[in-house]
Amino acid sequence: RYLRLLHQWRGAGAALRFDGVDDFAAATVNRFPKEEFTVMLWIKGLDTSRPNQGLLQYISAQKGLQLQVYNTENLEVELMGKKTGPTGINLNSDLAWHHLVVSW
Repeated sequence: RYLRLLHQWRGAGAALRFDGVDDFAAATVNRFPKEEFTVMLWIKGLDTSRPNQGLLQYISAQKGLQLQVYNTENLEVELMGKKTGPTGINLNSDLAWHHLVVSW
């Protein structure tokens, strides 16, 4: 297994449940993929006054920031020092649920 949750906030089924204020989940990653991988998230825009929210980060003790998905008002992805730049995808504009998939 690549991912083991350190803390679990139980929602329906095996989902995590957050109050939307200052929540996060931390996990241990045994091996960061060196080739292709896919990350999927369900995101609900809640606060248009917080445009640069971080959604996902992987930080290696040895190599620092390896993966980051951020800026809910103009989605950006950073992978091993390479950035997409603003994509034009706004997850806060309609305050609805969005299925976000990032593949490399």
